[in-house]
Amino acid sequence: MDIFEISFTVQRCNSIEEIMDISRQLGWSELERNYAISERFGSYNPPTRIGFYEKYHLHLQSRNLGENNVSDILTSIEETHRRISGRSVIPNEDNRAGYGLVVGRIQSGKTAHMIGLTLRLMDDILNQSQEKVTFTIVLSGLIEDLRQQTLKRFNSVGLNTITIFPSEKDFTSSNESAKSTLRRT
Repeated sequence: MDIFEISFTVQRCNSIEEIMDISRQLGWSELERNYAISERFGSYNPPTRIGFYEKYHLHLQSRNLGENNVSDILTSIEETHRRISGRSVIPNEDNRAGYGLVVGRIQSGKTAHMIGLTLRLMDDILNQSQEKVTFTIVLSGLIEDLRQQTLKRFNSVGLNTITIFPSEKDFTSSNESAKSTLRRT
C-alpha cells in the first residue's frame, strides 16, 4: 500500500487503537502502521522492541541499495506475505499451504526477497494474531558456492536468535553436527 492510500485510510480514525485494528485487517507492516499513526496524530514513538523483519529492513537500508530498490523488495515481500497469510498452516486437500518458489533473473533480488519473506513469516511482533512460523527450510541450489553465498547473506542480517544450519557444509547423512542441530530444533 502506498503512503497516499495509507494517509487517506487513516484520516477518519479517532484513535491509535483504531489505526492498529485497521492495520491488522489490511496486513500493514509495522513501518506502514507507524507511518499511519504519525500521519494522523503527529509524532509517534513506536515500541523499542523490533522484530526480525524490521531488523532486516534496517539491514537493507544500511547496504546502500537505493531507496527504490529497498522499497521494491519490501513491497514484494509484503505482497507475497499477504497472499500466503490467508492460507491455513495445516494443509488439507483444498489447501496446500507452506510451499513457495522464488524465481528471477541474476541479481534481481531473489535472495533478498527469500530472506525478507522468511523473516516476515517468523516475526513474532508482526504476526501476533496469526499462526506463528517457527521453522523454514531454504533450498538454495546444488552448487556449493551458491549455497555458501546464500548462507552468508542470511548470516549478514545478524539475527542471533535464528538457527541457520548447516553452517560449514551441505546437509548430508555424514554431517553429524547438522543432524544434531536439527534434532534439537
